[in-house]
Amino acid sequence: MTGEWTGVFLYAQFRFPATITEYVTPGVPLWGEVSYGAEQHLDLGERTLAGGTTPARTVGAGPLVPSRRAWNDDSERYGNRMSILENMTLGDSADYTTTTSMRLSSGGEVLGTSTNGSLNVAVPATGQTYELVQENKRRGPYAMLSPAISSEWTFRSAPGTALLPLMDLTVATTGLDSRNRAWSTPVTLTVTPSTRGAGTVDTVERIE
Repeated sequence: MTGEWTGVFLYAQFRFPATITEYVTPGVPLWGEVSYGAEQHLDLGERTLAGGTTPARTVGAGPLVPSRRAWNDDSERYGNRMSILENMTLGDSADYTTTTSMRLSSGGEVLGTSTNGSLNVAVPATGQTYELVQENKRRGPYAMLSPAISSEWTFRSAPGTALLPLMDLTVATTGLDSRNRAWSTPVTLTVTPSTRGAGTVDTVERIE
């Protein structure tokens, strides 16, 4: 990386799953990406490594779940309008075959719908409870285990300027092999919730 969103990618082909050893120049910002054809990408993020050996990391480990964007353009409320942007269907993985629909409701009334990951809609000038539903449909051979992903949020919002208090989940697992398959070893899930709203308690009640 030579500046903001500026740099050059050097490509190499691998048959995955694979163990890869990297040799890099210390102190130089490096950005990595794994591409499966033209439609599926796994963002490895930017790293600036020191000299010496760096501990190994595993990428692409299941389960992949929806997550918050890495930049400061999340779903927000400005006065009597909500600007909703929830387009990270698979966390750090971008799947350009995904089709998305969203619906924002309050008190049983549909306030707005969208056929993508963004929605800008006028909302009542009083504090109310809202329901946001997002449906993602995926296709392709790499989507067999997750052809559909549904996210549902219920939250309260009042006039003003603030991030919408949506809940995000980070899910980590053990007991899967290098192809994310479960065998005889017990599989454990660690679910960590985090809300974008201030002064709230994060709790996981159940997993479906």
